[in-house]
Amino acid sequence: MPSLTLHKLKAELAERGISISHDAVWRFLRREGLRFKKNDLRS
Repeated sequence: MPSLTLHKLKAELAERGISISHDAVWRFLRREGLRFKKNDLRS
C-alpha cells in the first residue's frame, strides 16, 4: 500500500475540486477504521 499523508490526501481532493479541512479528513479516516503509522525514519 503506498504511503499517503493527510496533507497529500487533502491536496489530492483539492485538485479534484473538493475543499475540505484537515480535521474533516482525519475524522473520516478514523470513522472508516483507517489508521496512520509513524514513519520509522521520522521516529
